[in-house]
Amino acid sequence: MNRKFLKKLYKVVLILAAGLWLSLGQKGWAIIPTIPSTALPGNGNVVAGSVTSYTGGTLTVSGNTAILWGNGTLNNLPQGGSVPGFNIGSSATLNIITTTLTPSPVLNVDVTGNPSQILGTLNAAVLTPVFVANGSGIIVGPHASIIAPGGIGLLGYDFSSTASTFAGTVSVGSTTTGSFVNIQSGASISSGASILVAAPQVNVGIAHPGSISYVNNFFVLSGYSFTSFDGTALLGQSPIAESSGSITISGPSSGTFSFVIGDFVESSGSITTSGNLILPGGTNTQWGTGNSSNLASGVLTNNGTLGFTASSLTGGADTGSLVNNGTILAPGGNLYISVGGALPIIQGRL
Repeated sequence: MNRKFLKKLYKVVLILAAGLWLSLGQKGWAIIPTIPSTALPGNGNVVAGSVTSYTGGTLTVSGNTAILWGNGTLNNLPQGGSVPGFNIGSSATLNIITTTLTPSPVLNVDVTGNPSQILGTLNAAVLTPVFVANGSGIIVGPHASIIAPGGIGLLGYDFSSTASTFAGTVSVGSTTTGSFVNIQSGASISSGASILVAAPQVNVGIAHPGSISYVNNFFVLSGYSFTSFDGTALLGQSPIAESSGSITISGPSSGTFSFVIGDFVESSGSITTSGNLILPGGTNTQWGTGNSSNLASGVLTNNGTLGFTASSLTGGADTGSLVNNGTILAPGGNLYISVGGALPIIQGRL
């Protein structure tokens, strides 16, 4: 190739790249760096509550504690291993504890501009509900283990501007910016209270029926605001107008993962399922609610075997369309389906 042609080609590539940048926004170019296997959260800045020590991979907090990871000086000392942001390497373990006799919830906010990667083990004490927030995304790897007796929140939203007022609960408003949470199949999450996964885009891979376990409830939200989550109860959730959330849940191929009564799976846009799943019934599974003038644009697409915890789906609430490419099971022999959009049954059966 001659030099003149290469120069023209280079200009074309730049123009295309600029257009793609504008269409995706800056977060569309978020880089996922490789982190050391021994990585632990680093460069922390405590903006609420207090950290009494951070040594040997154990973070000790007191009171309602919020930490901005990536713009401070708090590191795991003297052992080292800390890298900027909230990350846990594949062979690393982060323990979060409190020495007080009262609850000490901790909000971890990654402000590096890169997704948080939890590839190893996160252990929390009973009195320390844990929240991880990152507006650039959160990845829970296929070999990760999260044990949070007091509750866990994985929030693909930017909490950097509100962390200093953290009072033990988290909330998402209609203008809170964010990106994604990706829980990869093989990850293990256990809570003695509740689990919340919330982001504009949510992907949950469930390898085995026991991969995700909890005592109270499991909440999966996309394109929804909520007023409060404290590790146990979720309050005040509602669809964000003109948003198009996305939830993908991949269930196990052997055995069935079942949500329970009181759980929520709510997307202002679409929900896609595969594998063997039982979703919350009644009004606790919602989709397409972000566009009230065109509910049908939101679609629940089933590509596996899907059941529900109640004998009705949506309970008559306004919601989107349903596409079934697999099998939908009726509990007790009957299932009432009420959708606001179209109801095509494609290559599947009810």
